[in-house]
Amino acid sequence: MISGIHHIGLTVTNTNSAARFYATAANLVLANATEQQLGLPSAAHSETPKTALMLRGANAYVRLLASRLPMIARQQPRPVAEAGIVHICLQSPDINALYDNFRIAGAAFHAPPVDLGTGFLYAYARDLEANVVELEGVPPVWDDPAPWLAHVSFSSADVDRLADFYATAFAQTASKSTRLGPNHRLDAVSGMKDTEFKAAWIPAGNMQVEVIQYFQPTTVPHHSPRALTDAGYSYVCLEVADLACAAAHMLASGATQSPSLAAISGRNHYFCADPDGNILLLLALEPAEQACAIAALPDPMIVSRMAFIRDQMNQKAKTI
Repeated sequence: MISGIHHIGLTVTNTNSAARFYATAANLVLANATEQQLGLPSAAHSETPKTALMLRGANAYVRLLASRLPMIARQQPRPVAEAGIVHICLQSPDINALYDNFRIAGAAFHAPPVDLGTGFLYAYARDLEANVVELEGVPPVWDDPAPWLAHVSFSSADVDRLADFYATAFAQTASKSTRLGPNHRLDAVSGMKDTEFKAAWIPAGNMQVEVIQYFQPTTVPHHSPRALTDAGYSYVCLEVADLACAAAHMLASGATQSPSLAAISGRNHYFCADPDGNILLLLALEPAEQACAIAALPDPMIVSRMAFIRDQMNQKAKTI
């Protein structure tokens, strides 16, 4: 019913600057004219046609949206424990090269790559507007160091509820962790003190969905809906084949649609919200747009291949 995560919406104050940053840091290339349009409504994001840019990765897209609101200087970057869409994750067999690319592009970091004892290395980078991108160094399973989009991460005050929602939506089973932390290495990655959390991961076709609930500091739910023009990660777009069927499935799974989201939905796109209020966009591509589908991307199955290799590594470790 859902093919996967087509793109992540990221609202910034300068789309051109952000596009240059992600080209240098993450190897995301400017998409072609057809990919830029895709029938997506400009009015939904208070944007003009020239202020939204689609960037193409190996297995998914990132769509940069320009906010008409002026940049407000933040006293502190948004903490990762704050509820909502928190980060995207890039994986690469060469985290040192990926880290250097982000540094050259102008990113700030919570800490250099940290070994959490899983055989993977982790670092949280912040782009030019302090949005978080997780860098995850995987074992050298293949020679190509080019990164890919591994997951989109949500912080939630109820990890089980949100994870179960996405598991139902994608017809998958969520993998859930025990309570983790406190640990100084977790603090280095998160940029917070005495970090404790539980997490869940749900396969989502070309990517994964990650849900984290922090207990220290506590993830507090938002009590007002997020606006698409608010700075930061604004929505997650799911590619679907049958819009009406997919919309009904999402509503049956626990999604909701407010009057404001209904007003900006259309013939090939449907806005709704998950149980935490995070905005989701269901997108049904027209026949002429199939070259822009997830399946047409350079390597749409890379996350599945990496997950298979990771499972093999875990099984091997259990036998040693």
